[in-house]
Amino acid sequence: TDAYRGAGRPEATYVLERTMDALADELGIDPIELRRRNFIEEFPHTMASGLTIDAGDYHASLDRLLEILDLAAIRAEQESRRANEEPKQIGVGFSTYNEMCGLAPSRILGAVRYAVGGWDSATIRFQPLGSVQAVIGTSPHGQSHETTFAQIIADSLGVDMDSIEVVHGDTAVSQLGMDTYGSRSLTVGGIALWHACEKIVDKARRIAAHQLEVADDDLEFADGTFSVKGSPDRSMDIAAIAFQAHSAHNLPDGLEPGLEETAVFDPPNFSWPAGAHAAVVE
Repeated sequence: TDAYRGAGRPEATYVLERTMDALADELGIDPIELRRRNFIEEFPHTMASGLTIDAGDYHASLDRLLEILDLAAIRAEQESRRANEEPKQIGVGFSTYNEMCGLAPSRILGAVRYAVGGWDSATIRFQPLGSVQAVIGTSPHGQSHETTFAQIIADSLGVDMDSIEVVHGDTAVSQLGMDTYGSRSLTVGGIALWHACEKIVDKARRIAAHQLEVADDDLEFADGTFSVKGSPDRSMDIAAIAFQAHSAHNLPDGLEPGLEETAVFDPPNFSWPAGAHAAVVE
């Protein structure tokens, strides 16, 4: 809580890792082996707290770490320096961590008397000429939301990255959202944006099917274009559909003009990232 963000996790991690090393020393077990024996291997896994880890592969990250580290060579150097009583010795420390991220779900936050919910929202708005504005409820402070969230839209809707504007942090235009903390922006806000993309595709499909005079199910969507199955020459891209949605000259009965959708996502669980770190210190 001094020279780094006071989240509490660095202190807790230090205690856990030192405990593992002390126990390994007491039992005469290699500290890496002791960590492996304590890895969760069957999922989903419900902890004593009642929270459930849905998936993980902790051996994979540790195996990859050891592959990069070349621990055998480091241990050999360590023993050599000890045997020669050199003034500069080498220490090796490990951290195999699991973290609760993607702060949500609202029901769990309510159970611990958290002040607000854990959901988040996103709105996608096509302009008449095909450019896209995305309004998100999380705000970046170094995480590059403007790029990563635009990538979600570009991949989902087949539009060019340069035609996407990501708007955030302004309550005049973004009135729904829980902001950025608890490693939640992508896993909560990003999924809300993805669901908004799904809604856009659904509405665009209805417009394209109406104008191409086919059933909704007769259309395939790929790379931003709806095409008739078996007749790829009969197609409409999503920019043309956006223009038709705004002009409203030929829309299905009962369909509102415009191509704009909002989605709110409340995750059923936290996300559970994990990793393995090593520090080699002279």
